[in-house]
Amino acid sequence: LETPGDEPELTVIEEDAMGNFRRGQVKYESNFGVLNGDAGMHATNECNHKASGGVRLTASIFISDLKEGSVAEVAGHDNYYFPFGNEEWIWAQAGRHWKKDGSVSLTSDRGRDPFIPEDHLTHCETRVGKNKEKCWVNGIERKRCYKTCGFFMPDDEFRPGEERLKIFGW
Repeated sequence: LETPGDEPELTVIEEDAMGNFRRGQVKYESNFGVLNGDAGMHATNECNHKASGGVRLTASIFISDLKEGSVAEVAGHDNYYFPFGNEEWIWAQAGRHWKKDGSVSLTSDRGRDPFIPEDHLTHCETRVGKNKEKCWVNGIERKRCYKTCGFFMPDDEFRPGEERLKIFGW
């Protein structure tokens, strides 16, 4: 969905080896996409769809060949708001959407492997604030207090191994 007007809807950011940032902004158009490399960062700009009654749906797709030796490297490339470089969660996705033999696909998705998040910082319960306000700020608590902030769907709701169509209707 395109926002009425000429305002850019996407910001793409690159940081060079010297710490300098380059930033570009993009206005969406039909049949349009952006491809970022390893160091590319992106963010959706604020927009107001109240006038049109619509909503914007944005998808970020990460393509990786997950192997035991590569999970840390894949997690290290994670500069985004989710899944915050959580190696255990990333590893739980391995083989989920593609296999050489064609036995899995997006249409037959059975979800990730079982995953129970754990906090990777001490004292997360107090660090995140009384109302968990630091869970919503792009900082260390958001990126390491996995269990306390509750961003990962628990296994009893997610039901790993069952088809997504059966559980969620999609």
